[in-house]
Amino acid sequence: MQQLQLTKRSININKSPLSFEGFLAKYSDTTKNLVKSHLNCFFNFIAINKWTLSDINQDIINIYLDELKQSGIKNATYNVKVSNLKSFFLHHGKKFTFKHAKIVAYSNTKMISYNGLKNVINHLSLMKEINTIKQSKHLRDYIVFSLLFTTGLRKNEVLTIRHCDITIEDNRFYVSVQAKGNQERLKEVVPELMEEIQKLKFMENKSNDDFIFTSQAHNKNNELNKLSNKALNKIINYYYQKINNTTETVTIHSIRNQSGFKYYESVNGDILAVQEHLGHANVSTTEKYIRGVKTKKTDTSQVLYRLIQ
Repeated sequence: MQQLQLTKRSININKSPLSFEGFLAKYSDTTKNLVKSHLNCFFNFIAINKWTLSDINQDIINIYLDELKQSGIKNATYNVKVSNLKSFFLHHGKKFTFKHAKIVAYSNTKMISYNGLKNVINHLSLMKEINTIKQSKHLRDYIVFSLLFTTGLRKNEVLTIRHCDITIEDNRFYVSVQAKGNQERLKEVVPELMEEIQKLKFMENKSNDDFIFTSQAHNKNNELNKLSNKALNKIINYYYQKINNTTETVTIHSIRNQSGFKYYESVNGDILAVQEHLGHANVSTTEKYIRGVKTKKTDTSQVLYRLIQ
């Protein structure tokens, strides 16, 4: 099936009861254009077959999905288009069955090799580790692992956050980070975790220019060095080995893996929402983090923070 474009004969979805407005509001401008193109493809398919909006039923959905599969597109692209269409109809109170293509993902219950990384920590072990750190009152370690999990940020992005990177907008807390490609990203932080960050700042007598996560060493300017990647890996493995009585090691990236996986469970299979959460440039990368699970969508940072309580 060809990639269809809007034509004069196409259904004008913007003037129909199934409007794009409202539904697209949750996406960034870049993602809006992608989602809209996927939806236009479906509604052009409806127009070309001389159906009307009132004709749309499960049979027509199935015909479209069959043609989509036969078009030769990759499973990742197919799943994104299916997720967008499903989310669109759910937004308008219409429930149809959409089957996703099979994707390859890591196990959530045991440690296996994943995307070139060995020993990916599973969700239960991660939650147990974070709660153990919390109970041990090692505040810095608890905050850094909780922030990695609830925001889905990369370890380098988290370790370079300074107290001055925290902003407040409409009574909500955000951290500003330099993401891949020198792009600035804003990620929301739940109020409970922000309270812990402020407590840590007070305990360590830091200024706004200091890194949130630091080691005991000072640099040549007599400033506290930011916590290193190597130190962070040592910390997670110290707790992991102690809790599980093992000599095996896990990677810090495991926390980001689990953040994407668990968030996917909360957004009803909205892959593009997970892509935005993790800051991936390509949705095929996001596909490696997830498996299809159907649950209710809720706020990103809040739903992930509840998992570690």
